[in-house]
Amino acid sequence: MIEAASYKKQKIQFVVCLNTCGQDRTFSEDEKKFALRTVQFYRDRWEKLEEENLYSDINGKLTASEEDRIYKEH
Repeated sequence: MIEAASYKKQKIQFVVCLNTCGQDRTFSEDEKKFALRTVQFYRDRWEKLEEENLYSDINGKLTASEEDRIYKEH
């Protein structure tokens, strides 16, 4: 099996802000940790999904080109 080269990737950064919506208080450390972990989980899942979709697109194109090759041979 041929090993695929690394995907070309572009780093994208986002800013996440917390707002108490007028409660005039600070966030507790537990609330900050929960928010951070939630964002990190979302980021990791998003990256995994993007990679899975890219892999699927590549395999779809390879399959289609192989089917075209077989069709042309017959």
